Amino acid sequence: MSSSPSHAQLLKALSLPTSTKWIVIYYVPYSNDTSYRVIPISQFLSSLSVPSSSNPPPSTEQHVIDITKIKGGKLAINPVAFYLVEGLYNPPEAGIGPRGEIWLVPDLMSVRGWNPLGLRKRGEELVNEGAYASVFGWFEDKGISNNGERRANVNCARGVLDRIVRTAKEELGIQFLAGFETEFILTLSSSETSPTGAPLPVNPYGWNESKAARSGTLELAVMEEICECLLKMGVEVLYWHAEAAPGQFEIVTAPLRPVQAVDCVVMTREVMYDVAQRYGLRATLAPRVFDSAPGSAAHVHISLSPTPSSPLPSSLTLPTPSNPYSLSSLEASFLQGILDHLPASCAFTLGAPQSYERVKDGIWSGGTWVCWGRDNKECPVRLCGSPPRPSNPSSFQPSSGTSGSSSTATTTATTTYEDGGDGGTINVTGAAGAGGGGWNLEVKCSDGTGNPYLALASLLASGILGIKSLLSSQSSSTSSQSLSINPSSPSSSSSTAAPSPPSSQLMEESLGQASSLPETTRQKMGIVQKLPTSFSEALKALEEDRELGGMLGEELVRSYAAVTRFRAERLEKLSLNELVDRF
Repeated sequence: MSSSPSHAQLLKALSLPTSTKWIVIYYVPYSNDTSYRVIPISQFLSSLSVPSSSNPPPSTEQHVIDITKIKGGKLAINPVAFYLVEGLYNPPEAGIGPRGEIWLVPDLMSVRGWNPLGLRKRGEELVNEGAYASVFGWFEDKGISNNGERRANVNCARGVLDRIVRTAKEELGIQFLAGFETEFILTLSSSETSPTGAPLPVNPYGWNESKAARSGTLELAVMEEICECLLKMGVEVLYWHAEAAPGQFEIVTAPLRPVQAVDCVVMTREVMYDVAQRYGLRATLAPRVFDSAPGSAAHVHISLSPTPSSPLPSSLTLPTPSNPYSLSSLEASFLQGILDHLPASCAFTLGAPQSYERVKDGIWSGGTWVCWGRDNKECPVRLCGSPPRPSNPSSFQPSSGTSGSSSTATTTATTTYEDGGDGGTINVTGAAGAGGGGWNLEVKCSDGTGNPYLALASLLASGILGIKSLLSSQSSSTSSQSLSINPSSPSSSSSTAAPSPPSSQLMEESLGQASSLPETTRQKMGIVQKLPTSFSEALKALEEDRELGGMLGEELVRSYAAVTRFRAERLEKLSLNELVDRF
């Protein structure tokens, strides 16, 4: 049985102020158009319940209810929520009609007491004037599964990422942290354009220039308020700076567990848009606004480590001298999986036709060849950080807890993120300050046009496939051998053949870019596969990659392809100024 505790008890359990008036439930459909529903807080609290055994008696009003015991709050919604493009258009190929309902269920571990809708500046103080709270939602099918549990909807992007993370933990004993860089351009309003109709940047300055955000400027006020809003919402900002394009800035947020990290990215973007609009500006994630300047990316950093109870032998998790940079076999196989499936992952990480204006050689955006490097920005995958110290052999060590938690104080690892410039590093130490050093992988062929939950899910799923390939080859081998980073296609990534030399697909910084090498040299290095040069090529690669499709879900891949093809057709018809508005 369950009962309804008082609203005061529920607010306390959810860490919400008593002044809260509204709660906003967020979700992100395939089209990456962040969506929400706003509910009066009294209505929301009235829909929640707690099992009687967990509900404190009336005489203990101050007792805090265990948030994990609270149930309810779900909303019925048509499944078209996954498929809509621009909130209006339902692609016919998706096959979704007016019938049917699913549940939008709030993930109460993601509740935040602040929301960009209500944030206002009053003098020097930032206040939550609208008294809004926020929460992210999951999608569940109506009905109960055979084991009595709710059924997660296979098309829920946030749910797919959570499933991938849980699969890695439960089947392989590995866990992840992820961190994002958000690059965007501030322009004048859509009505203020050049004589040719092109958007006008808020300033003409470049990478790290102090002129880009002088004291008293609109740019500095916007960046200060964005970061202050994020900090109020519990999103940890590591740093921000002017980027290389006119009016371009970058915000780097702290590494967190994957679902939580993407939640923070979504909130970062929402705050970015809202604050810029309040100052009469536009913030855009459009991939390439100016032909003569770099584009805007959403680089993602990923690292993995064994769980405390992992069944993996230490021979796989400790540094392996025979591997490049002494990567552990676990890290090397994860990297190999990402490389094998990178063309297919681009359908998620580079989610629009305009994204491929960044897939070019010589513009420091990762180049066009599938390869990796240590300090080489012409590689789509870059090894960042430093070798782990003996006392901390794992790159990242996420703390235990649910992946949707909004607390940033639970990160226990020391992680290293590289600045985009001269190779200086910032060591980010969490509350427990455990150990030091460690590698993380930066995926550069990623921007803000695609669904970030699916983008990260595809990269993690690819890496998991690489690890499974390693374990499969080891189980069928009678001798122990370290894993080398070797080239292979998705169809052959589970092969048990002997690995090729450790330098395969590795572009040392001294070699420049892969495109400038003779073809015979690239082939000897194992650099034989190119990234897609269009969104249609990326979708084709995704649909042909049965291994990755099997990890993500065949129905999801089919539906995603139908929706994003339709979206791409619409995006290709927009002017540059309209694209800046769209993204």
